[in-house]
Amino acid sequence: MKNFTLPSLGIVVCLLLACTAQTNQQEAYQQSPAMQPPTEALAHQVRTVSPPIDHVQAPAQTFAAETPASESYTYDLPSGTRVHIPASALVDISGQPVTEAVSVSLRVYHDAVDMLLSGIPMVYDSAGQSHVLQSAGMLEIRASHNGKPVFIDAEKGVEVEMASYVQGSFNLYRLDEENGNWAYMQQDRPSPNPRKAPDNAAAEMPPQPAKPFKPRTPAADEPIFPIDASTRNFPELAYFEELDWQWAGIEEEGCLIPSQAEWVFAQSWSKVDLRPKRGYQGVFYLYMTDGSKKVKMLITPAVSEEAYETALARYETAISQREAMLARLEAERRQRAMQAEMIRSFRIQQFGIYNWDIIWKMEDKRQVVAQFEVALPEAAQELEISRVYHIMPDINAVVPYDKGTGSLYGSWGSFTFSPSTSNKLLAILPGMRVAIFDEEDFARARIEGKSYTFRMRSLPQRINSPEELRALLGVGV
Repeated sequence: MKNFTLPSLGIVVCLLLACTAQTNQQEAYQQSPAMQPPTEALAHQVRTVSPPIDHVQAPAQTFAAETPASESYTYDLPSGTRVHIPASALVDISGQPVTEAVSVSLRVYHDAVDMLLSGIPMVYDSAGQSHVLQSAGMLEIRASHNGKPVFIDAEKGVEVEMASYVQGSFNLYRLDEENGNWAYMQQDRPSPNPRKAPDNAAAEMPPQPAKPFKPRTPAADEPIFPIDASTRNFPELAYFEELDWQWAGIEEEGCLIPSQAEWVFAQSWSKVDLRPKRGYQGVFYLYMTDGSKKVKMLITPAVSEEAYETALARYETAISQREAMLARLEAERRQRAMQAEMIRSFRIQQFGIYNWDIIWKMEDKRQVVAQFEVALPEAAQELEISRVYHIMPDINAVVPYDKGTGSLYGSWGSFTFSPSTSNKLLAILPGMRVAIFDEEDFARARIEGKSYTFRMRSLPQRINSPEELRALLGVGV
């Protein structure tokens, strides 16, 4: 093989990883007044927290305090939710201060799927009527020490900044889990999330690391020539040692083939430039000029037989390092994307379940006597069900409807919906499967009479996570 020498060069190549933070804003509906106590007819009944699918809920984020409870501590979630517990704000069941570290569990419900899977009652009865709660987000917070619950010193309280993807003024309520009622706390509007990255944050992301390419040994029938290509400008070349270059084996109009143009290497060139060929890993354009003429070649790096094993090992290490870096960048991108636009701030004096919501005034409501049928493809007869969930993603609302009368929730004999909002029906089937009746089914149904039979479609998929149910229903933050 023949060897040739060319001048040194350095070209800067930068790749930027772009990311966008996307949030789904929803407009708030008309504001409602504070809720009133339930009617006497329902006073003896208690709505309880009852998740419809075992072990499938919005994930709980559990934090073990790094400091004793006698010191202040702050807990952060990726969405922007923050909980600040002041020093000495926690007490045991007897009211004595807790001084040791505690464990805090946070669960935030942002969309209709979260709320459905939570099993938290989202219906309120007042003056003999049931009202649908339109939510801007719910928060469940608990704390414990050595497996026993701890409580909040009411004089100190705990500060909460809850991430919210819904704008507008809402009321804050706390669920009284003993009687199943919502207790009014305050009314407020959200404020911008101070931890939300600005729209131009993508430009601040670290550059995506260059993708290494597998080294190759020189082809015996092609001339080789060294080029002093800066690894600072071309980091993907950093794992090569004793690097040489050869023709890339790609014929392209206007590009010389080194074996057919050996005169190029006997010429003195005043400027040499190296640029990667787009879409071809490890292939570069070599540009040369002497002021009067210009030439270009398509070349690729090669290492000697002696240096190949070392170069291959360094290549495999570079691949692993790059994958780790990309994973970190993706995690950072996801965290930025998860940050909600808005924050709803409040102070609590009890652990439990809190809900920012308003009573949805269904101006164009329709009410029918409903029947719900589910036919399983593998069964010869229809499956009998007793509860159907009415999901309204546009307003973050979920209402269960039970077969029969006297239900704390709605009954099939008084199924109520608004044609102007998105409506979905869901039934939980045995084996963690579901049946649905979605917007397209509602559009085809043309419900006009006083009664209607909803024929729901059973789905073969099993629901093992909130994400799987979101995908089936097309619901998400």
